[in-house]
Amino acid sequence: MLGLGKSPRGFTTAVTVFGLLATGAAVQVSTADPAAAATTHRVLFDNAHAETAGNADWIVSTSQPDPTGEDSSPSGEADWTGALSSWGVALQQTGDYALDTLPSGGSLTYGGSSATDLSNFDTLVLPEPNTLFTTAEKTAIMNFVKNGGGLFMISD
Repeated sequence: MLGLGKSPRGFTTAVTVFGLLATGAAVQVSTADPAAAATTHRVLFDNAHAETAGNADWIVSTSQPDPTGEDSSPSGEADWTGALSSWGVALQQTGDYALDTLPSGGSLTYGGSSATDLSNFDTLVLPEPNTLFTTAEKTAIMNFVKNGGGLFMISD
């Protein structure tokens, strides 16, 4: 019985096979990564719960629901208006995020047909809401998170 140590050709064959397997695995990994990187992360900022009440200004932009309506290619935080504009602009500049805002008068839903329904997003940002969520909105948020949605909350 020949082992790897007894035949140089067997050793070379084994190294070649392992090398091909490693190369194939590397090709598969490198092929999969660009597709994952190309996925746009969809973020919904809430402005339906008085985030601009009093002196508050917890919005990405005054253009709602789409902040790019104010400036489609922002280069600095002053290109969008709102206390969170620098954050929104930074996300927008990466090209990896699609941002929307649930405008005043809107309602958080999950599993509906609205363009701002939580099922259309990966992350919900609740920036210091000043009014209570309805029971239906609480249920929508819970179902969104239970189904893998991200939740970012800002409070004071």
